[in-house]
Amino acid sequence: MAKRTKHGGREAGTPNKRTQEVTERLAELDCDPIAGMARIAKQAEEAGELPLAGQMYKELAPYIAPKRRAVEQTIITEPRSGEELRNAAIRELMESGLSQDQAENIADGKQVNVGIEEPGGINVAQH
Repeated sequence: MAKRTKHGGREAGTPNKRTQEVTERLAELDCDPIAGMARIAKQAEEAGELPLAGQMYKELAPYIAPKRRAVEQTIITEPRSGEELRNAAIRELMESGLSQDQAENIADGKQVNVGIEEPGGINVAQH
């Protein structure tokens, strides 16, 4: 499927109309919701209202430290040498039915055509 070219619309990062209206209205009212939540959190903490303080801090935290996403990791317990990798490839090729010579030629990057000649038989031609 061909990728379509985007035409029109707003540029990435540009607030939509509703967001822009709310931002402007808050500015007209001299209202800063972030500062208000911070003030509520501090007052609640000083008054011993820890659940409210905790909720306000929880709401503010993503502005300072965004939530971290899970990252998939692959851990290699020990580095493998080129020879170890080559030997592993040869073993896998031999398990698929090739002879050791054929598997070594493929692992060494020599051009080898492998085709099925008859049921159960493998035809290998080197070039």
